[in-house]
Amino acid sequence: MSEKSLKKNAFYSFLKAFMTLIFPIITFPYASRILTPEGIGKINFANSIVSYFVMFGSLGIGTYAVREITRNKDNQQEIAKTVKEILSINFISTIFSLLLFFVCLFTIPKFYEYKFLLLVCGLNIFFTPLGMDWYYRAKEDFKYITIRSFIFQVLSIFFLFIFIKTPSDLYLYAFVGIISSVGSNLCNIIHARKIISLKIDKKLELKKHLKYIFIFFSTSISVSIYTMLDTTMVGFFSNNTQVGYYTAANKINRMILGIITAVIGVLLPRLSYYTQNNKQNKFNELANKSFKYITILSLPCFAGLILLSEPIVILFSGKEYTNAIIIMKVLSPLIFIVSLGVFINSNILPSLKKEKYGLLAVTIGAFLNFTLNIIFIKKFQALGAGISTLITESVITIIQLLFTKKIFINKQNLISLLKVLCSTVIMYFFLKKILLFIPNNIFKILTGSLLGIIIYALLLYIFREIEFLNLITQIKQKLKFKSNDIK
Repeated sequence: MSEKSLKKNAFYSFLKAFMTLIFPIITFPYASRILTPEGIGKINFANSIVSYFVMFGSLGIGTYAVREITRNKDNQQEIAKTVKEILSINFISTIFSLLLFFVCLFTIPKFYEYKFLLLVCGLNIFFTPLGMDWYYRAKEDFKYITIRSFIFQVLSIFFLFIFIKTPSDLYLYAFVGIISSVGSNLCNIIHARKIISLKIDKKLELKKHLKYIFIFFSTSISVSIYTMLDTTMVGFFSNNTQVGYYTAANKINRMILGIITAVIGVLLPRLSYYTQNNKQNKFNELANKSFKYITILSLPCFAGLILLSEPIVILFSGKEYTNAIIIMKVLSPLIFIVSLGVFINSNILPSLKKEKYGLLAVTIGAFLNFTLNIIFIKKFQALGAGISTLITESVITIIQLLFTKKIFINKQNLISLLKVLCSTVIMYFFLKKILLFIPNNIFKILTGSLLGIIIYALLLYIFREIEFLNLITQIKQKLKFKSNDIK
């Protein structure tokens, strides 16, 4: 696998994540005004419930499957056998998850109250685990993933603006929301049959996968508790309007975070390949370079979101959501904290076969988050969920860093972090003064974003941040090469 291939994959992954950011920016302002905070709250409460059953159906198989397929990348027969085994396990777990879903739907009063909405959102329970997204990530076919996602996102937008007109269109909105994921997963299954035979023509060995799947599944449960439980507990302990505020605050934060983590996600196959083939020097080089890029990308985004939280909330959600501004500010540090945590937990630890340490960290986080949610949500409602999530994610990332300190805690990384931190702080205070003189929300966002990027880039150049300088050099070389081609 060439370095050029990795850069292309990172580009396609970034493009997919960028589209995931852009499409909600187009759709959420429309939907939030049509459905009101209460309607948005109902949708997200239902989706948070369904997410648990999707998790049980998926078994946390994605990361494990990517690692196993990558480790056998030179043996097509072994890949085919592994895919069939994992898909068989996924099918069994999905059936059990669906049965559990229907039992809960008709026995838990709060669920029964939302039964029609849950049934619509529940389509994801069947299609997400069987979507085989892990196969395409393992094969590093990010181009296919990006094109497929774009097509169904465009369809979702089309249906949204055609069919969603009043607050009573809540169920239609829920259906439109799942078109992108369900359609993409259907395409995966159909497309995979052209690449690899899904017929079971030999005895499958399912048991050998169960031990590792259990570890990844346990990790997935713990992660889900502190990433989805906040919305669920706000719904139980407060009301739909508070869920709507929390959703509005969390939406932009998670979209920006999604871009960074999507780019990080392309690294797992390569890191696993290096460890499998005893290329420790290349592993460490890529891991440390990735660490620097994460800080370079995430720290200014965190600072910018604090500065622009008010115009973002008002512009994209409406004045009814002003209570979400303080929640967004509280959640903004997660852009840096979670980016780093996801990189370690989803890429470094699995590549080194040390996923049990990740499980320990997120298990501690799950118990901590549940406890803090009970304390803070009852007192501060949606804001309390934001506070508990921030504390939880910080503790988890610190624990994971302690387990990987030999890789990341070194002089070069600390110097780079200091330069990025100084650049971010100077940019923050400079922009804060300028934005005071801009009354219009759209201009605030545009000016803050563009000027922030320019100031931040100049500061990184002045401080001579090594990875940023390397990036500038590569861009210059490519521009020079293209210029020579034109001549």
